[in-house]
Amino acid sequence: DSQIPDTRTHPLSRNSTMLSLLLLHVGVVVTQLPLASPQSTLACHSADDCSWNGVCRDGICQCVAAWKGPACSELNLVPSPRSLGYHAIGSVGGGRTASWGGSIVLDDSGRAHMYAAEIVNGCGMNVWLSNSRVIHAVSQDPATHPFTFVSAVAGVFAHEPIARRASTGEYVVWYTAVLPPVLPPVNGGHRCTNCTDGVSAASCGTDANRNATTSLPTYMVWSDTPDGPWSTPVMIPGTAVFADSNFAPVINPNGSVVGLMRRSVVTADHWKNASSYRLVSQWNDHGEDPYVYKTSDGIYHNIVHIGRADTHGLHYWSLDGLVWTASPGFAYNSTIAYNDGTSVTLGCRERPHIMQDANGNVVALTNGAAAITCHTAGGDDYAFTSLQLVQAPTSYVQKGIDSI
Repeated sequence: DSQIPDTRTHPLSRNSTMLSLLLLHVGVVVTQLPLASPQSTLACHSADDCSWNGVCRDGICQCVAAWKGPACSELNLVPSPRSLGYHAIGSVGGGRTASWGGSIVLDDSGRAHMYAAEIVNGCGMNVWLSNSRVIHAVSQDPATHPFTFVSAVAGVFAHEPIARRASTGEYVVWYTAVLPPVLPPVNGGHRCTNCTDGVSAASCGTDANRNATTSLPTYMVWSDTPDGPWSTPVMIPGTAVFADSNFAPVINPNGSVVGLMRRSVVTADHWKNASSYRLVSQWNDHGEDPYVYKTSDGIYHNIVHIGRADTHGLHYWSLDGLVWTASPGFAYNSTIAYNDGTSVTLGCRERPHIMQDANGNVVALTNGAAAITCHTAGGDDYAFTSLQLVQAPTSYVQKGIDSI
């Protein structure tokens, strides 16, 4: 029954002067919109037109530093060190270990903890259904140093983790899984072997080898520390479906949950009470792999990826977490620029996650990234978890982003 309130009564719209001063304090990007249509004399009318990533003043969207574009819907990504993210070296001949997307939370000291899908046996993304597990990695400063492996959170098969901190301090991780003694969800139930340097053996095929009789539910675990020990996995109702649910929740300060999965909006009275999770409505899902996050002004945001070839991102916003509006334009594209002057256009740039600092500012984008392919049998399917920084707010430009 929840309705979107009139944006003219929201504090951001009601007191644009106060907000503008705040935005100027943290750093803004002012972007001139194209000329409005003949029916309007203004290019924007409210924060709705600025994707709630900025404020509308005199018909112009003034974007917070992390966003740019006429509607503040394009991440203001900056050239970043190539080494950032998660690029593990495995035990299989000392070669590369593939990974796929990283969800990042901060501990009380500000140290960053990533929870990512990692592909075992030196294989690549083609065989994620038979070889994926969930791992924990850390970085003291994600803006200058890569994440390094700490431990496994869940063994094969486990995939697409999303991590959150509860207001009471717990570390909560949701992930898609098939738990033992059930075998991995591929025909024959065997892991792929004979892989080399993060590239799958061609004989293992791709996820077309899926065992259609096995569903892919989402489970939840939690711990008082970022490295466990973890609770017994609890299945989230409504997620035991053929396709992985892509479940992406946020925990509100009162412990309640708002989240998205493929086409469905999910709520829960309390994150720890699995029986309170329920599918409450549908949303206009244009892509895949939603990632929901909340900013300090109480606005819910979501970012998805669209397509495999020429991947691009799409931003959504919501005032209540239930009704979602897609922003115009692309949030990101398939090219990553590096601070050595080079760039790479990826074969896949999926599984987007937003990293926020302790104040809720957006500071980076992570993705499951593959230079060549992530879905072609016999192809070079090595994948890694990329991290690209966004333009820092003024306060962080002055102080250094290592304060996150």
